Amino acid sequence: MSTSEDLKERLPVPKANILIAAAWEIGQKCAKENIKFAKCKAEEAHIDHCTREAKQVQNCVHRTLIQCNEQCPTEFEEFRHCLQSRPLVLLKLEDCKAHKFKFRNCMARNDKELETAAEFRNKVWKVEKEQ
Repeated sequence: MSTSEDLKERLPVPKANILIAAAWEIGQKCAKENIKFAKCKAEEAHIDHCTREAKQVQNCVHRTLIQCNEQCPTEFEEFRHCLQSRPLVLLKLEDCKAHKFKFRNCMARNDKELETAAEFRNKVWKVEKEQ
């Protein structure tokens, strides 16, 4: 069994509304893993050589979704429901702004890793821009 098939069995693929609702948290908390994966893809001739980095990204996303559900279950559910209640092609994120605001505030109150992740991301982007 290939690694990608193994990952599909272990981790359910989240629906679009779940990923959209958690996008900011995923971007912050998984920046390090995403950067490593992007660098691997840029440097390797075959993406198969980046399986370990891809798995790290997927695991980070999975952990982040669990964290969203555990830390702010009501706010996350309300935001996801708002996103799900509209077809994605017609969705304007402004339609769910109040739910997004409540969820983000809840996560910020509960999140100790956020500042560290943002600092790491800013340092990496600064280094890459200078090169």
